[in-house]
Amino acid sequence: MVLIAAALAKAKRPALVQLSLGHALGRAGLLDTGVRTYPLVVLLIALEILLGVWLISGWRPRRARRIAAGTLLAFTGYLVAMSFDPAAPPCACTGGIVLAQHAQASNFFGVGRNLVLLASLILAAPFETGSLTPRSAGSPPPERV
Repeated sequence: MVLIAAALAKAKRPALVQLSLGHALGRAGLLDTGVRTYPLVVLLIALEILLGVWLISGWRPRRARRIAAGTLLAFTGYLVAMSFDPAAPPCACTGGIVLAQHAQASNFFGVGRNLVLLASLILAAPFETGSLTPRSAGSPPPERV
């Protein structure tokens, strides 16, 4: 749900995401100034919605959690880099919802939020889909569809 909510917030305020993404890619030397980042923002929004729906669906949950964890790690790496850049704008990870007045503080809060989300993915791993009881260490994994 968090990924879907973040994607919808980005869709509502894409200019903020363009600013943040353009800054980060420009600093990394991956983007020339003046290049439009809007297509990348649309792709990011679509990927977040698809990943969120996949996690909710329960289809191949282990794979969905691994991909979500990798995505969150990439987002967190982006936030860490932005947190140490005094010229960086806020990440706009959640669209126009700003976690703090100062951009660096907002980006640091984003790192913390992502670490909490990663922890929730890890804690969800031992639970079978549709079950509130964890599997024991020696039990076989649920059947794959």
